[in-house]
Amino acid sequence: MLQPKIAGKKISEAMVRSVDVYQEIGSHHRCTVDFTRDDLVPSRLDAFLGQPLVIEAVIPGGPTVTIFEGFISGGTLEHQLYGGTAVVLEGSSESTKLDSNTREAYYLKKTLADVARDLGSKNGVKVNVNGDAGSPLNYVQRGETDFAFLRRLADDCGCFIRPTVDGVEIRKGFNGSGVTLTWNTDLLLFQVTGQLQPLTVRGAHYDPKQKKGIRLQKTVQKGKFTGAYDNLVGAVHNASAAVLPSHQTLEYYNARATTLDAYKKDLEKESQRLSGSTIVVQGESRNPRLIPGESVKIQKTPEGEGDVWLITTMPLAVTLTTSSPRPGRITRRLRGRRAFPAWVWLPRSL
Repeated sequence: MLQPKIAGKKISEAMVRSVDVYQEIGSHHRCTVDFTRDDLVPSRLDAFLGQPLVIEAVIPGGPTVTIFEGFISGGTLEHQLYGGTAVVLEGSSESTKLDSNTREAYYLKKTLADVARDLGSKNGVKVNVNGDAGSPLNYVQRGETDFAFLRRLADDCGCFIRPTVDGVEIRKGFNGSGVTLTWNTDLLLFQVTGQLQPLTVRGAHYDPKQKKGIRLQKTVQKGKFTGAYDNLVGAVHNASAAVLPSHQTLEYYNARATTLDAYKKDLEKESQRLSGSTIVVQGESRNPRLIPGESVKIQKTPEGEGDVWLITTMPLAVTLTTSSPRPGRITRRLRGRRAFPAWVWLPRSL
C-alpha cells in the first residue's frame, strides 16, 4: 500500500483513489495523488500548494519505506454535483528548483564539481558529485536550465544525475549496494531478452587548433558487463557481428569535443551504449526498496544468478541490464496500492 502524507498528516486510506510515483534518472521525481473529500471537510486548493509531500510504502508486518519526498507543485480541485470533492495533487522533488528558468553563463577553467556547487548554491539546492569530476574545462550555458546544463555536463563526463531528498546527486557508475531478489520469493516473474543490432560507430571531427581532422569509420567498444548471463551476452554480440551487414553503423557528431583524442573516446562511449543495450532482463517484484541507479543481485532463477544494474521501475514489470555503460532514460514508477517495481533499459543519451 502506498500511503501519502501532506505536511506530516496522513490521508485516510478510504479516501485515496490512486497514487502514482515516477522516478527517473536524468529527470525529476514526480508523483500524483488522487483522493476525495466529503462535504463535512471543506477542501481548498491553496491549502495544499507548496506543502511537503511524502509517499510511503507500507509493508504488512514489515517496515515502512519512503519512496518519494518533495513538495506539492500543482493540483486540481473538482466539486462534484452530488456532494464531495475530488482532489488531484502533483508532487515534485527538490531538484525541480534547478529547472525554474534558463540561464546564459560562461565557466572558465571549471570542473563538473565546481559548476555543480555554484548552480546548487544559486538555487538553494544541495548538489553532491560522487565520482571523477574530470579536468577543468571551459563550459558555456546558453538557453538551458541549470538542471539540463548539469545533465549534459554529467553525460559528457560519463556520469548520470538523479534527484535526492534535498537536491541532486551526480555519480559515475551505479551504486553496488542494492537489494537481493530471489526467484519465487520476491521476484515473481523473470524474462531475458537479447536483440541483435549493429555495434559499430563512425564519425569525423576537426581540431582547429591543430588544424587536423580525424575520420573513424568502424569503432567498436564492448560495454562493461557485470558477468551475469555471459553466454547470452556473448551470443548476442557474436551474432550481431556475423549476421548484420558490416556497413550498418551509427553516425555520431559532437562539436563539443576539445581534441581529437577526446572525440575518439566519445565515439567509443557511444559504441558502449549500443553494446550495453542488447541484453535486457525483465520481471516483477513487490520490493519497494528498489531505487534506479543501484545494483540488484538476482538469485535462483532458471537462467542462473548474477548482478544486474537497476534501470527502470514501472507497474507490473521489471527490467534490468547486465552492462554498466552510461545509462539512458531511467524510470521508476509505482502505481496503486500494490507496488510492482520494474526496470527498463532505453539506449539513449541523457
